Amino acid sequence: MSGVVSMQEGLFRLCRAQINGEPQFREAVKLSPDGAITPAVFEAFRLYKLKKTLHYVYHKSKFYRQLFGRHGVKPEDVQTLADLRKLPFTSPRDLAGRGYDFLCLSQGAVEKAVTFTSSGTVGPQKRIFFSETDLERMTDFMAVGMNTVTGPEGVVQILLPSGPVMGQADLLARGVSKMGARAVYTGMFIPSEEQIEAIIEHGSTVLFGETRLIYRISKETEHLYELDKLGVKVLFVTTSHLSPVMRRNLEQAWQCPVVTHYGLTEMGLGLAVDCSCGRGYHYNALDVIAELIDPETGEVLPEGAEGELVFTTISREAMPLIRYRSHDLARLTAGSCACGSHLETISHVSRRLESLVEISPGISIYPTLFDDLLFAFPEVVDYEIYLEKKGERPRLVFAVELVRGRENIGRDISLQLQKMDFIARHFALPAVKTVPSGALKGGAHFKKLIRVQ
Repeated sequence: MSGVVSMQEGLFRLCRAQINGEPQFREAVKLSPDGAITPAVFEAFRLYKLKKTLHYVYHKSKFYRQLFGRHGVKPEDVQTLADLRKLPFTSPRDLAGRGYDFLCLSQGAVEKAVTFTSSGTVGPQKRIFFSETDLERMTDFMAVGMNTVTGPEGVVQILLPSGPVMGQADLLARGVSKMGARAVYTGMFIPSEEQIEAIIEHGSTVLFGETRLIYRISKETEHLYELDKLGVKVLFVTTSHLSPVMRRNLEQAWQCPVVTHYGLTEMGLGLAVDCSCGRGYHYNALDVIAELIDPETGEVLPEGAEGELVFTTISREAMPLIRYRSHDLARLTAGSCACGSHLETISHVSRRLESLVEISPGISIYPTLFDDLLFAFPEVVDYEIYLEKKGERPRLVFAVELVRGRENIGRDISLQLQKMDFIARHFALPAVKTVPSGALKGGAHFKKLIRVQ
């Protein structure tokens, strides 16, 4: 689409705007006469912001002042980005137990507070605070992220939960407006046919919504409409993992690219968007620093290894987070990307620590392990997994929702599952049962868990 801007170009523009408000940095770092941002300047500014943030939380946040004190560290100990590893981690349970202790502003200066639980129904309830300035930064990045898939001529249909002013959908709409496009809000609970009718009515060119919701809409309407004739140019999906088979099915149905988004509420909702070369995500490196650690030892891992993503916010005013453990498993790659960007690349995230179910020492399963096999059946719109541990060997039970019925499909799916070496070695014969249409339609939470019985 015309007017599309790469993540690096968008972040470099924001970087230049932020530097204009930092005279101390401008004096310390020699910029080119035209003020152009180079990768070296970008990295220097990130370090400057990190140091500034560490001093800020040390003096303003009760939690970090105490945490740094217990571990015998001070802001001055961090002189390079690599020095971050000297600092202790922040865990999700810290947010649940001491949310107000993180605040660096008075409660009266908080513009928005979010209380939520991660991973659908797993994990402690957390509370995150944002100031008006934080919200502006968040929507600035949302504009950059959206601009990687559409230009100002775009019409973005937002399929997110309804909420108040400054809710997730409202913030994204503000980001869309900042980059010059038009936002259309349809929510996520209206019938699939009404979503399609809204596309036709508003001329929507981008659909932004939860992965499995957009997949469901596609499967439920592809026999009623010529989806590829509706004018949608990009499917922009978020929250749930998009398997290769799901991506292929969506691209075939709509005849347009599918782009994925990765975000965390703790990081300001928006965080990362697919790179155009398909290697993974480029993230908001202007406002966040990513690390990769061994989830068992906490040691920083070498490039290319798989580990747990850890994030530090360096632009937050109300509630900065230092070395926050996301529990998401991925890889982190530095250096130049094939797309020409100098930004780090995060691999696609398909697993969380909470989603892993150990069936024997060193052997774990997780929900997305079976996506490609199940969604290869065109009748399947969604599924859930149950693990039974009653017999001599554990058994997997798949509850499968079909967009249309077919004789013996349960048997056919079971036979394909039995061919998986992983299942043959560790499980009894799997069971497949079909459930009524709409039975697995998600609510506000879509992330799948394996339920142990």
